[in-house]
Amino acid sequence: MSEYLEIVIQADVQTKKNNYGQTKSGKRYKPTHIVETEKLALQQIPAEYFGMDLKHPGVEVFMEMPKKSWAMDQDGAWTTVLDYLVKAGVVHDDNIRSFNGPKYLHPVVEAERKKITITLMVATMPNSFITWLFTSRNVAKPTAVFALVRKVALPTFEMVRINARA
Repeated sequence: MSEYLEIVIQADVQTKKNNYGQTKSGKRYKPTHIVETEKLALQQIPAEYFGMDLKHPGVEVFMEMPKKSWAMDQDGAWTTVLDYLVKAGVVHDDNIRSFNGPKYLHPVVEAERKKITITLMVATMPNSFITWLFTSRNVAKPTAVFALVRKVALPTFEMVRINARA
């Protein structure tokens, strides 16, 4: 199995907290457009990733979307995508007991369509640190930065961290 799993979701990801409906009795439900978006997103997860039941993977998230969508809650979109990964069985659960690897959430980049790229770092050790990395610089080629960080910086950091424990 590869050390990195990449999942690309191109869908109009809706945050749950803003879009769920409520019945007269007070129960919350998913409206049809939310259910359809979820189906579309699940179809984009590679079949070989279903049922992997990963625990404590590291996660890197890169979001692209039109400027008009920037009013959307970034952490809400991430939470919704994480729910998709749990539903597909890619990750065991999204609670701390099962999902306590490092997390890198990159700044949203302007694009014509919504696209969320998730890279799971399978070799993360349980009980590793939690990190939210926010950067405030705009770069000409954000995907190049993303690739550099994933291929060079993160493995180097992991080696330094392991050697520091030795």
